[in-house]
Amino acid sequence: MKLLLEKAYLSGNYSLVYFLVRFGSPKAKPTQMTDNSRFVSYLNHQFQPIQLFKHCCMQPKVVISWWAPLSDFEREKKRSQINKFGPNYELHQYFFSESEGYEKHIILCSKAQENTAFEFLLNTLRRDFPGHQIEGRYMGLNEEEIIDFAPIKAKVEPVLFEHRDYQIDLFFSPGTSAMSVVWFMLHQQLGLRTCLLQTTKSQDSPQQQPRRKFLNIERATELGSFILKEGRSRQEMSRSQLPEDHVLLSPALERVYNQAFKVAQAERGTIIIQGASGSGKELLAQFIHNKSPRSKQPFIAVNCAAFSDSLLESRLFGHAKGSFTGASQEHKGYFEQANKGSIFLDEIGDISPQMQQTLLRVLQSGEIAPIGQQIRKVDVRIIVATNQDLVQLCQEGKFRWDLYYRLAIAELELPSLDEQGQAAKELYLKHFVDKKQQLYCRQKPIQFEKKAYKELLSYRFPGNIRELESLVERFYVLGLEEVTRQDFPKRLHLMQQLFLDSLRLEDVKAQHIKMVYERMQGNQTATARVLGVAINTIRKYLDLS
Repeated sequence: MKLLLEKAYLSGNYSLVYFLVRFGSPKAKPTQMTDNSRFVSYLNHQFQPIQLFKHCCMQPKVVISWWAPLSDFEREKKRSQINKFGPNYELHQYFFSESEGYEKHIILCSKAQENTAFEFLLNTLRRDFPGHQIEGRYMGLNEEEIIDFAPIKAKVEPVLFEHRDYQIDLFFSPGTSAMSVVWFMLHQQLGLRTCLLQTTKSQDSPQQQPRRKFLNIERATELGSFILKEGRSRQEMSRSQLPEDHVLLSPALERVYNQAFKVAQAERGTIIIQGASGSGKELLAQFIHNKSPRSKQPFIAVNCAAFSDSLLESRLFGHAKGSFTGASQEHKGYFEQANKGSIFLDEIGDISPQMQQTLLRVLQSGEIAPIGQQIRKVDVRIIVATNQDLVQLCQEGKFRWDLYYRLAIAELELPSLDEQGQAAKELYLKHFVDKKQQLYCRQKPIQFEKKAYKELLSYRFPGNIRELESLVERFYVLGLEEVTRQDFPKRLHLMQQLFLDSLRLEDVKAQHIKMVYERMQGNQTATARVLGVAINTIRKYLDLS
């Protein structure tokens, strides 16, 4: 029995170890093995020394906290001496024992680069507690951001997901009030195995020892719900937060922009924006960047379909002078130009398999290889857009599944103008009429003949919002005061023949009669003769009576 147990342990088969000890050992009755401590004691008795406590009886644990510059150091010593009554020091002195099962303590520093005081704290803890694994992380928050929920959350969230396989104790005594609230929010929101840990100061206790308390807080019932909804005002857009050209959003677009605002709060997640040409994909990408913690850093937009494969690689990743024919000077690639910021790759569905492989490698490693230069690290948020169905392209073998999964951390879909409905068309039409009136310094906005207005709103606008804006500008350029149907470009009449708003027979009849009437150059008699109907029928459907 002991030999079998030993083989199971040494091979890492901890399930078999548990089964043998729980049910197969004559020395350990099942009733004796009902709790982890007895189980571990029995195994420790069998194998000396043995470390099964963390492996098969407990989940590995990690504790995460912020450093506390005002509490971790003796105030009068100006950070030249560690305060042994500080929260991080006392955590190790009293609560970071082997029986707690902690593998490591991650201490977060708000600074962006190496800080002497923080390194001194880490080294002191490692010296005074040599058996404790202590890891420092620099989070890159400025003085304004350390009291702002959104940037703190964006920086901390990836650290928690990195340790998703651990039991995570969030030690929220150190740090600013905003940092403590973010711990509370993430405990509620992420669905990870997190606990909220708080300690008191030993100096405040009669026993001169700190007390520890795990807060028993009921998690939010809805998956992904934010506790207090971050005051809701942080998660729902106000009108003042909308991009300039979309001050008036249709309900359909407002939903998309609300989703985009939430996605923007996370600093790193890649995003796919899907939408037809002219639907505003770059504008949405710019909005995400502007509302993200990276907003003060560069935003670079690239149309991937505008370059050949070799030229796209050079543009994205850069090249050294003389690295290929025509490389007369060094070029810093768009990825490097966008470092710490965001890069927007439009028409991602058009890139070649070779470029897909290169982009996948960048996503996996966070490194770029400029042509003729050494590999270098970049920190860039990638937002891509396409008017194609990437899933279908993957199924057809034209786009890599692994790249798609890397990109599709968040997916946003922009509806076409036609899908947004007639009310949205009216909204944008008025907006562009007023906007172009100011641009062309007209005293009055253009007006629309009743029939022209009705037909314009029934048009499907395959070019979406961009086409509508161009059409309104055309009317101003032509110097029109009132727009009639005859002022419409020919393509609009042709497209109307292809797309009928209604499948009702009466509407189809009216559309067909209108098409023939235009082909007969407005001759009612000729139209009636071609269609084989009375002239009164023509007048009825054309509203000419």
